[in-house]
Amino acid sequence: MQVERRVIFGADIAAGEITTSFVERCDLTMRQDNKRLARKTLAFSKKQRDLDEQMTLYFAHFNCCRPHMSLKRDDASGSSARRTPMMVLGATDHVWSLRELLTFPYHNTSP
Repeated sequence: MQVERRVIFGADIAAGEITTSFVERCDLTMRQDNKRLARKTLAFSKKQRDLDEQMTLYFAHFNCCRPHMSLKRDDASGSSARRTPMMVLGATDHVWSLRELLTFPYHNTSP
């Protein structure tokens, strides 16, 4: 039996860069930050829609508001610049506040 690595969706990633450890690290981070995904919890969602909405908010906060230590970069003055994944992608130029995230106008395209 052979394991086939292929990108289903997302960024252009070489198949050799996909590893189980990266996927498991992502899953663990989500479970630690979101008790609805933890095992044996009282903080569960009774409806799929509620979980979907909560996860949308979680991913928006994770990618726009929360600087990641692994993305830190030293600037010209020698101090460390805090960066979010959206800053690395070039989608924004600053770390968003929670107020900015919650008041950002967006259009829901799903029914």
